[in-house]
Amino acid sequence: NAVSTEGWAACKSCAELVDAEKWDQLHAVSLEMFMKKHPDLKDDRASVSSLLREIHKSFRDNRTMTH
Repeated sequence: NAVSTEGWAACKSCAELVDAEKWDQLHAVSLEMFMKKHPDLKDDRASVSSLLREIHKSFRDNRTMTH
């Protein structure tokens, strides 16, 4: 189930990580969930990890500007 606040959506666990600004934990959870759903990308794990960090940084920067 998605939690949507302030124009963004996440599952309850991830929303709690965002609210607590636990970005490293959010990254770890996101990466594991993504890799579990896309095992064919196991050789690209480092690239996926890097992209997720960029996405989370952009989200964090955007969110910070609106607070």
